[in-house]
Amino acid sequence: MSKVSERIFRIRKENNLSQAKMSEMLGIGRSTYKNYEVAQSDPSLSLLIKIAVSFDVSIDYIVGRCDEKKSIRQFYDIENKTSFSARIRELRIKADMTQTEVATTVGLTQRATYVCYERAEKEPSLPRLIALADLFGVSLDYLVGFEEK
Repeated sequence: MSKVSERIFRIRKENNLSQAKMSEMLGIGRSTYKNYEVAQSDPSLSLLIKIAVSFDVSIDYIVGRCDEKKSIRQFYDIENKTSFSARIRELRIKADMTQTEVATTVGLTQRATYVCYERAEKEPSLPRLIALADLFGVSLDYLVGFEEK
């Protein structure tokens, strides 16, 4: 069991929800949700955000980057959050890196994929999201606008 699957299972159980009710809340099919709990696949960035907001826990907690169940409500304003795409662009410029350098560093074979992240045309997979956070030395919550440095 991966940390993600373990944590979403724990969140579901702590809230006395069935897999069917949890999947309904998240707007996904039950079998899709079940695949997350049994570590067959990872939730998308959008779904991680939805879980975090729905259950008031950080994305870093959900993916196992921290064990503290920190509330995001005090930091997160859904109306004024910095978008992921804007945040990674800002961090890339601050690090004085090109899009190609970032893409290569996080293991992307094509710069165009990273460009799609900055344009909000595509979401990174969970491993790429973690690689971006590690590269820029920030939390996943910071990357998605849940917290300020």
